[in-house]
Amino acid sequence: MPRRARIAPRLAAAVLVAATGAAQAQTVIYRCTDAAGRVALQNDRPCPQGSKQETRVIEAPAAPWRALPPATPAPAAAAPVIATPAPAPAAASRVAPPPLYVCGGQDRERYYSEAEQPPSRCVPLPVVGLDGTRATAAGSACQVVQDRCEAVPAEAQCTQWRRYLGELEFKARFAPGGRRPDAQAEAERVRRLLAASLCGD
Repeated sequence: MPRRARIAPRLAAAVLVAATGAAQAQTVIYRCTDAAGRVALQNDRPCPQGSKQETRVIEAPAAPWRALPPATPAPAAAAPVIATPAPAPAAASRVAPPPLYVCGGQDRERYYSEAEQPPSRCVPLPVVGLDGTRATAAGSACQVVQDRCEAVPAEAQCTQWRRYLGELEFKARFAPGGRRPDAQAEAERVRRLLAASLCGD
């Protein structure tokens, strides 16, 4: 066989093996036997001319397994900023309610008054005849009395004003027909006064 014919198959095999090794990361070992019978192993180049060549393909060791680094946690989303609502302008302009008084006398239950000194009143007196019996047609008499009042403490004003409004609303609801409009107007006046003060809801 001509020399070129012998070299061509070897070159083709070498190219094929080299291509395969490049694609699959393989190592080709050449076993060379010369004319004297000496054997040599080499993997850097094919056997020299005149030697008997045997090839053996060795798979390259797999790359060591490497643990993937832990995933970096995504940054936590910033909590939404909730704007604190500004106080209502109406609340800033409110003032304390006016003074309220609790009044009473010996002949009547205690009651609320917006006046420190309510008007005096005339309490009827019994009228008797000359014989000591009660006279119904002889005339009438009364005694002028003045109720005493005490101011409601500042810390209790809101509570007492609400009670006062409740009494006025009760009277307006059950007042006789002729007096009901005035009673309703008075309850509405106190309701508005309370709503515009620091005691309003």
